[in-house]
Amino acid sequence: MIKQFFSLLCGFCLLSSATAAPNSSIPLKSIWVKNTQGEVIHDPQTSGLILRRGQFLSIGDGSASKSMQLRMLPIDPESAVLSDTQFPLVQSELVKNGCFAPYLNYGPDLEALAIHPSNDNVLFIVTEDAYHFELSGQCQEKYGNTGSTKHPTVLLRVELQHDNTGIITHAKALQFPAAYQVGNSPNDGIEGLTFGAGNTLYLGLEKDAKGKARIFELTLSDEFWASPGQAVVKDSGFELPDLNDGKNHPINALAYYADTDTSGFIFAAARNDNQVWIIDTLKQKKTQIVHLDFLAESLSEQCPQWMKMNNYSIEGMVVVDKTLWLINDPWKKNYKKNATCEAMLPYYKRMAPLLTHLPLSSNWLSR
Repeated sequence: MIKQFFSLLCGFCLLSSATAAPNSSIPLKSIWVKNTQGEVIHDPQTSGLILRRGQFLSIGDGSASKSMQLRMLPIDPESAVLSDTQFPLVQSELVKNGCFAPYLNYGPDLEALAIHPSNDNVLFIVTEDAYHFELSGQCQEKYGNTGSTKHPTVLLRVELQHDNTGIITHAKALQFPAAYQVGNSPNDGIEGLTFGAGNTLYLGLEKDAKGKARIFELTLSDEFWASPGQAVVKDSGFELPDLNDGKNHPINALAYYADTDTSGFIFAAARNDNQVWIIDTLKQKKTQIVHLDFLAESLSEQCPQWMKMNNYSIEGMVVVDKTLWLINDPWKKNYKKNATCEAMLPYYKRMAPLLTHLPLSSNWLSR
């Protein structure tokens, strides 16, 4: 079914090759996400990317326009068109009566998406940037010390309904052991989720107390949501690039490619760098760095057909067959710098995202 679906994309296959010399950049042609009226969409701040039943799903984060917050955003892979039928998120009675309802009511910063390995009606989302809220009373006693921010990072379980709503059925705080020294960085928390083998959920952290990106993991068993208290994460121990240049190299998205039933490769997006890191879950192969040049589609006859972007800001990735798909979360501080042709400035001012794909090289996936 997926192969048949992607056979329709020949007209959208814009990349001539995924092969590049070491340390050179791969050019990727990127298509604007539009609405059904053919206009680039306005400020969804798209985070996370999954494929479900022939559609990509992303989500608007806490800095998106109000019309794009707290809802799943279905995007057609072939046309990069956002569907008019979206999935608003609502809280179950259990969640409404829990400690995290005030934060979820406010319009939380939802980051990253993962889909249940065996039930495509069940999705997982993680929260970030909850510094506007502090817990009190029994909630503070229960969740006041999670080894990271004052308000805990929360993992949400969402179940999609026939009426195109998503019910937040459960919300669970994440506990980071003190030895991991995650630190209190409210806007630099978990921004990547993906499932690997054995119901292992990988979580990508932008930076810890030392400014380094990290990857943690949880095993989501049948008892996970029923068990009380916090979910204690485990450090994956994966080798991540130590660029040691005094700059931030955060992880802002994760994706997974399975080469066997028990192993695979994690793709981690370094948003600030226009890079993807390829990490061997067996820890046999050195982590690879793939450098990317994003070329934005021109929507004006006054501009070149494709223009190199200053910064793409990857925030969603998913592997389908042997293709890595990416979507960006426009970085409001820097996005307008991409308008090297003035006629394109209105589109960047709308903070519209772009959809991109990268065929995977067999060299990346061999040990």
